[in-house]
Amino acid sequence: MAQAEFERNKQQGGFDSTSYRAAEPESGARVLTPLQQKLAGLEKTLPAALRSRVLAFVLAAAVLGWLLSENLIEIFLRNDPLVIEYGSMALRLQCITFPLVGWITISNMMLQTIGRTVKASLLAMSRQFLFFVPAVLLLPNFLGMLGVQLSQPIADVFSFLLAVPLALSELKDMKRLEEQLRIAPQADEM
Repeated sequence: MAQAEFERNKQQGGFDSTSYRAAEPESGARVLTPLQQKLAGLEKTLPAALRSRVLAFVLAAAVLGWLLSENLIEIFLRNDPLVIEYGSMALRLQCITFPLVGWITISNMMLQTIGRTVKASLLAMSRQFLFFVPAVLLLPNFLGMLGVQLSQPIADVFSFLLAVPLALSELKDMKRLEEQLRIAPQADEM
């Protein structure tokens, strides 16, 4: 009895027996459920809203890190004013490049996820090895303690400059492939 009811629903556009999803109409046109239509609308508006909130949060964290740098360093060592001075300066310099680290990290994860292992490995090595090691070895010779404090922020800037073209080239390729997939079904219908 249940099977007969299921077969009748299947013929009328009910559920597909293999996937338990709504079967596509015979005409080939895809019919979206109201929830799918709402999600499709959110797909366009959500990234802009989310992007602005994340940017505001990251900038607020960087400003707070800058303003509270001495207090944060004092948590670890209260009785050494020289460590507090050097540490707070290093933290302030790091806070300047803090917003860039998010782009570097997300770009690296995207490259790993889509299987671009060489690009992902290059980017992963860039921040802590490729740019940091030369900076920490060379800058103190010219700038003393400030060179040590600047080493990580400078490595972050160069890693960001590497991450931008690596990520944007892949995003451009994805957009091109998406357009090809969108055009291909239309060509098949003609």
